[in-house]
Amino acid sequence: MSEQEEETASKSQEIETPSESIEKNGQKENTTTDNTSNGNKKSDDSLQPATEEELHQPENVVQETTNIEYVVEDTVPTSDDTDSPKNTENNKPNTETDNAFNANIEGTPRSINSPESVPDTVITPAEDVSVQSTPRANHNRQSSILSISSNATVDNAQIFKKTFDIILTSKEAKKDDSFKNLIQTALDSLNDPESKNPQIIFNALKACCDTSSTNLKSKAIDLFAKLFDYAQFDDYSEQVKLTDDSVSVISACFEGEGTDPELEVQVVRALMHSILLMPCHGASLLQAVRQIYNVFIFSLTARNQAVAQGILTQVIGTIFQRVEESVKNKSKRNSTPRLTSSSSDDNLEIQASDETENQEKLTLKRLENLNDVINDNDRLNEANFATETDEDLAVKDAFLVFRAMCKLSIKSLDSATIDMKSHSVRSKLLSLHIVHTILKDHIDIFLSHDVIILSSNTNEHVRMVNAVRQYINLALSKNAASALAPVFELSLEIFWLIISNLRAEFKREIPVFWDEIYFPVAEMKTSSAHQKRYLLSIIERLCNDSRCIIEFYLNYDCDSNMPNICEKLIDYLTKLSLQRVEVTPQQKYAYRENRRNGISVYDINKISNLTSKTMSSRPPEPEIYSQFPLEYALKMTSIGCAVAFLRSLYSWAQRGLTNANSKQFTIDNNNKSLSSLRNRSDSTNTSISASRNHSFVNGDSLTDSDNPQQFENQKQRKKAFLEGVRQFNQKAKKGLRYFIDNGFIAADDPKDIAKFLLTTDGLDKATIGEYLGEGDEKNIAIMHAFVDEMEFEETGFVDAMRRFLQSFRLPGEAQKIDRFMLKFAERYVLGNPEVFSNADAAYILSYSVIMLNTDLHSPQIKNRMTIDSFIMNNSGIDDGEDLPREFLEKIYDEIQNNEIKLQSEQHAALLAGDLSIPASGQSIGFFGGRDVTREAYIHASKEMSTKTEKLMRNLGKKSKSDDSEGVFYAASNVLHVKSIFDTLWMSILAALTPPFKEYDEEDVSRTCLEGIKLSIRIACMFDLNYAKTSFISALVQFQNLHNYEEMKQKNIDSIYIMLELAVSEGDHLGRDAWIQILTSISQLERLQLIAQGVDQDSIPDVTIAKLVTRNSLETSRTSGSFFRSFSSSQTPSQTAASKFHNQQLSPEVASLLTKTELEVAIDKVFTNSANLSGESIVQFVRALSEVAQEEIDSSGQSTNPRTYSLQKVVDICYYNMSRIRLEWSQLWAAMGETFNAVGCHTNPAISFFALDSLRQLSMRFLEIEELAHFKFQKEFLKPFEYIILHNDSLEVKDMVLECINNMILARADKIKSGWKTIFGVCTAAAKENKESIVMKAYKMANWINKEYVEEVRLQDSFSDLVVCFTVMAKNEKFQRVSLLSLDVLSRLIHEIAQYTVLNTGEDNKPIVPDIEKNEHLVKLWFPVLYGFHDIIMTGEELEVRSRALTYLFDVLMKYGQYFDFEFWKIICENLLFPIFHVLSNHWEIGLDDINDQLSVWLSTTLIQALKSMMTLFTHYFDALNSFLDGYLELIISCICQENDTIARIGRECLISLLIDNAQNFNNEHWGKVSDALSNLFELTTAKELFTSDPLRNRTVKDSEGSSSDIGGEDVEHTESKNSIIDDAEERLKKSKDKSSIVVKSVLQLLLIQSLSELFESDDFYENVPYDYLFKMAKLLFKSYNFAKKFNDDYDLRVRLWNAGVIERLPNLLKQESSSAAVFINITFRMYCDDDKASPANKQSLLDYLVPLCNTIVERYSELDETNQQRNISTWKPVIVEIYEGYVELDDDDFTKHCPALYHLTLKLFSKSMSSELRLAMKAFLTRVGEEFVSISDNNKERR
Repeated sequence: MSEQEEETASKSQEIETPSESIEKNGQKENTTTDNTSNGNKKSDDSLQPATEEELHQPENVVQETTNIEYVVEDTVPTSDDTDSPKNTENNKPNTETDNAFNANIEGTPRSINSPESVPDTVITPAEDVSVQSTPRANHNRQSSILSISSNATVDNAQIFKKTFDIILTSKEAKKDDSFKNLIQTALDSLNDPESKNPQIIFNALKACCDTSSTNLKSKAIDLFAKLFDYAQFDDYSEQVKLTDDSVSVISACFEGEGTDPELEVQVVRALMHSILLMPCHGASLLQAVRQIYNVFIFSLTARNQAVAQGILTQVIGTIFQRVEESVKNKSKRNSTPRLTSSSSDDNLEIQASDETENQEKLTLKRLENLNDVINDNDRLNEANFATETDEDLAVKDAFLVFRAMCKLSIKSLDSATIDMKSHSVRSKLLSLHIVHTILKDHIDIFLSHDVIILSSNTNEHVRMVNAVRQYINLALSKNAASALAPVFELSLEIFWLIISNLRAEFKREIPVFWDEIYFPVAEMKTSSAHQKRYLLSIIERLCNDSRCIIEFYLNYDCDSNMPNICEKLIDYLTKLSLQRVEVTPQQKYAYRENRRNGISVYDINKISNLTSKTMSSRPPEPEIYSQFPLEYALKMTSIGCAVAFLRSLYSWAQRGLTNANSKQFTIDNNNKSLSSLRNRSDSTNTSISASRNHSFVNGDSLTDSDNPQQFENQKQRKKAFLEGVRQFNQKAKKGLRYFIDNGFIAADDPKDIAKFLLTTDGLDKATIGEYLGEGDEKNIAIMHAFVDEMEFEETGFVDAMRRFLQSFRLPGEAQKIDRFMLKFAERYVLGNPEVFSNADAAYILSYSVIMLNTDLHSPQIKNRMTIDSFIMNNSGIDDGEDLPREFLEKIYDEIQNNEIKLQSEQHAALLAGDLSIPASGQSIGFFGGRDVTREAYIHASKEMSTKTEKLMRNLGKKSKSDDSEGVFYAASNVLHVKSIFDTLWMSILAALTPPFKEYDEEDVSRTCLEGIKLSIRIACMFDLNYAKTSFISALVQFQNLHNYEEMKQKNIDSIYIMLELAVSEGDHLGRDAWIQILTSISQLERLQLIAQGVDQDSIPDVTIAKLVTRNSLETSRTSGSFFRSFSSSQTPSQTAASKFHNQQLSPEVASLLTKTELEVAIDKVFTNSANLSGESIVQFVRALSEVAQEEIDSSGQSTNPRTYSLQKVVDICYYNMSRIRLEWSQLWAAMGETFNAVGCHTNPAISFFALDSLRQLSMRFLEIEELAHFKFQKEFLKPFEYIILHNDSLEVKDMVLECINNMILARADKIKSGWKTIFGVCTAAAKENKESIVMKAYKMANWINKEYVEEVRLQDSFSDLVVCFTVMAKNEKFQRVSLLSLDVLSRLIHEIAQYTVLNTGEDNKPIVPDIEKNEHLVKLWFPVLYGFHDIIMTGEELEVRSRALTYLFDVLMKYGQYFDFEFWKIICENLLFPIFHVLSNHWEIGLDDINDQLSVWLSTTLIQALKSMMTLFTHYFDALNSFLDGYLELIISCICQENDTIARIGRECLISLLIDNAQNFNNEHWGKVSDALSNLFELTTAKELFTSDPLRNRTVKDSEGSSSDIGGEDVEHTESKNSIIDDAEERLKKSKDKSSIVVKSVLQLLLIQSLSELFESDDFYENVPYDYLFKMAKLLFKSYNFAKKFNDDYDLRVRLWNAGVIERLPNLLKQESSSAAVFINITFRMYCDDDKASPANKQSLLDYLVPLCNTIVERYSELDETNQQRNISTWKPVIVEIYEGYVELDDDDFTKHCPALYHLTLKLFSKSMSSELRLAMKAFLTRVGEEFVSISDNNKERR
């Protein structure tokens, strides 16, 4: 075909009118078509035959058919891609292709019946012909000529002969000899058995058809049909040739509207036979189909139109059936080829949208090629393939027919003169109907991977669905937004078929149709009511398809590059459901009737309604919307859709978790037949739908993409992105920062930001413009990078500006515009340097174009700029030169004809109906008058179709350039439901709640309740707590229990739903949900009581009680007199309270509330609690307990309080008795809290109810045997203990004891761990102030001790028994009970001893407990001993305390021999030493600051205990010597107290301890004793005598003052204030210091005296090792030095006196002299003891003694007898001790040291002397004389 002819063919867009067809028929020529040997024919997309020129050029045909290859790409054909009519012999009416289309069809090809009985739905040819698609002959069949079958009957041959005989007698045969000869030759051939030339018969029949006689044509065509019926061919190529020639001849017989009706029938019938019974393929098939189609369009009889329509449907069905059969055969041969172009090897993934975030998305910017046309030379040429098999031919035929139907549906309708009977409308409807039928009935062909088309050049195979994709898209694009209702419905039905069956293959196209057509149609004001409602019906189907919903969500809502289709759908449904619509009952009835009858105006299942006779000229428009508001219909349907959506989610979730999560679609290469695919079930792990032939990877081989968490992450990422878009559109800088921080923009770099702004959808163009126009350096850099991202090479100036200004909205400020234009000019000139001399010219011209655009199109400007003005404005701008005038004129014309405007805003305004309708769009309605709304919609629909078509084109180009279409994820995991519901539940809740409240119709309320129920179940299934609580709250609100006066049937229904959910979803509800449900049940029980006649005021509402107290309600109801009510107005709260309390329950509702069914449903909630899980029952009970507490709180002061829920708590216990103990422990932890609270209520009725319930439950629980080491009895009896402790009512306490007593009497043998709690109750009662209560507790405990003490011991409750008696013993108010209890403890200890340690063995000796038996010491002995200890420490009664102390030490003394070290350790650390804990802090117990009680305890119990402790230590020294440290520390604590009595007792205990145990102490012990004594001396040294020195303190203060005095105006005031505080503190400190000095000085003297006594004891002295004895002596020396130092510092003593620290002039003379005397005494004793002191030791002793003695004597000699008589008297004994000691010195030592003392002795003679001193001095001097005189005499003798 020449280029000119191709161009002509591509531009033809009009269907020929009947008149045009007739004219062309007059010019036809009788020619035949030469065919190639292989039968391949040239096809025509628009169903028109080849032209005459083409028919006479077989070489060209062959060349074309062999060279054109089929290229699979997704480019969509345009309306220009059609062939124009040619003036050929076969020139017939032509139909043009327009747009791409999808559909869904049911049924199978129909059989052909006689045309006389054509039904409405099945149109058949004139004769009864057996229509069976016989298997085509194989290409390898042996050739033979056409002949009458040898098997044919004579009658069959006679038919041809008879007909030819009749023809010979015709007028035409008589006139035309050549014609006659042809007929005769045919007859001769028939009569001659040897004649085998088929061309003879064909020529004869052709000659008949070439005549003008309709009769002859009819007979010839009839023979053609019979020839197809009866003839047999052995040579396939001859059969093909004859078929092609026959089709051409038969087709030529139809001459348009002037054709004889009978001839039309014969033509259609013969063509049908050629298709069904002959090898009619390729161009011949298209020619035949086209001619049948033309008969339907142009026939003037409705009968023939129906016949043609029916046969066309039949034929097309057969064509596609052949494909199915061929695929079956192919599958049997296991010959699946390798797919290319859109597949790879054996695992083909349907690519759709698995694009990264940075990958280019499908946007308007990528859809700019408006003029791209689907050129068949760039596609598969349907007549030219490589070597073809039968299967290839069948698929090729199906493809050609389907493509032809799609193209026929594309032609635009003249909106101004729409006539439903017109050829264009009928043609469009039929073509769309056929496309829909093909997709519906033969969807498996498009799903199968075995249905492929072979390319001639590349020898590659392409799937059928990919081959027809662009045509379906185009058909939909052109028709989806049609204003004609039948076209709109058909388009939607096709779209639904794509969604339901082909959504994986059309993943990227589906969102385009939603976003660009269907969502706008749904929102547009100008779209018709029927469009909105029919679209909603399709949405309803979608909502009912669970798999479709899940996959939409996974592939769109979770994909950042795709729109949120599910979210948009639900938001749309919510918007519709929230519309407030007022309707009358009549309107509601009309709506229901219409709903029942269906809403479609075009019956998709009927085909006879397309005949001109059955169709009205007026476009069908439903009139039903005048009977009820459209909004009401939309509202009701949207509610149903929302519920259907939930139903689908729930049904999917019910499938349960599978082994695999979502899988990628992969091709199932197993050879499965199409029938098996159609019959396959829609299982979780299989395909998109029941007919989908995809399979998934095995569940055991999961990948990262299989994890539902992946989709959740993607969804969250997408949400984050949309949040960034929202922030950016509000404030650009904030949004960009968000994008950068969250990784959507790689870095804070101008290039990255610019690219993001340029390529990201959703960003507001105005915001982008404002941001880029800012003058900041960073903004300018980003703007420059933004412009640099654009390419303007070889682009026209205006086109470049359009593209530039489409990327943002130009801001209004001149400076910002200037920056943009400067950069644009630079960028444009860079890409197009030849257009302008420099960038200045481009800059000025760009400004000028903007001004021109505003001037020409602004409605405010009246005087428009002319072209001359524009040229003048731009003169000399090109470097001083003018731009070419033609260049400027072209710019002017472009701007004038096509305004530069932001297409996104224009499109949005158009859809919103804000743009004016152009003049060309004005149309006149059918009956006249202008329908402005319709015009606006038609205008908008054209825009939508154009935009969608552009998107599809660009989408096809991308698919062609990119083999990958992404991955389509199939739903396979139940967890996807969680993500969907969690995302959309708020919108669903908003959609369901208002309609329920607004309408009372049963169907509305039932639907809403079903939605709520499904939502709750889904939320429970996936543990979405917030959603669950929200929906349950809505369900509770639906019940309207507060406003029961207005309750209706729907409210009762909601109650039943709630109760049903409580039973079915109990395990998943959770505590918050249970609270709401159980509160409602409580309110429901209240209403039932009211319905039975109970006064409502006596049954408070639980929920109202939360908000308003009972008293306030009473006040609001009764306050004020009758007359005051007229003068005073109520507050809103009072009004509400009044209204609430004055409600009346209607009889109808009362009867509904008291139904048995409702009671059963309520009871089932509680009885079903036994089936709840362990965790759920705990939550249930906690919720029920809380409601019970609220009931009690609301009616607690009433004489008949509400205990409904409390009773249910008790019932729950009975229902759940069989639970395991682990669950019961958790359950009772919740219940116990309730009984604790209720049992302590101030209302006795409530408390007694709780106790009685507890008693009954306890009896039941005690019947159940408790295994060892379990503690459940202990726990469930705990409330008794809690109540008796916290309830102040004596009656309640008594009731508790009675309950416990009854349990003991009835179930004592069953009690195990419960003994602990029972004793706890008795212990609590023992503390009471009521003697009867205490005595009852004592008797109970004593009886248990007598009867069940063995069981108590076995259950490890013995210690609790002891505690019980211990507490009773400590009750000071009832001494009798105390003493009795103490006696019980005493008996207990002896019983224990008898039981544990006094058992004798074979040798009649006590058995000493081993390690195992030591357990008795801890579990039996220790509790009793500790009981005594507790009484000693905290008992109030002196006698009881004394007895306990006696008992304690008697026991220890008596049985201590049986205690091991560990037990003694426990006794000492926990019982004995803690008795003296009050002494642990030194110096705290004085004489004046203790209370009488402590004083008595100290003077009695403590002293007795201390003495007993020492006795115990001595008695069990071997066992207790390890605790010597504790004893010594105890003694130190006693001594170091300000209380003189305690200190002296401590001193006595110290002496007693050391003397009594001296012979048992070892070196270690003496070391500890020595350290203890050292510590004592240190603690009792009055160091305060030095630290309290006023001079020292003043120096410190002065230094502190000088360092802190930083001055200021407030210094003086601060100093005066501080001085007052300091004086007070100083006085307090002085008082403490004085007391401390006195006490310590006294105690130091006591210690000196103690050492003196100890040293005087021979037992002590003899047993103390020398080292420790000397160490003790040195303590005295140290004390002497301290006292001496103080006494010698007279000034210090005076200062202390003057400062008031000491009342008199202080001195430590007594301490100094005593310590010196004792030190000298013990030291001389040690010196004289040769057993202790070695010579070295003696020398060390003398080192201390000699200097000390000399010093003391010298100081004594200096004392003034007149003034220092006291000192003389004090020191005189010390002097005597010194002289006596010196006398005892060894000779050498005496000789060495006596001279010094001798000289001092001489000084003493001047003083008066006592007899003791005189004797001592005499003995000393005598020794001196002896030593020195004897020495002198000896010397003399030597001389």
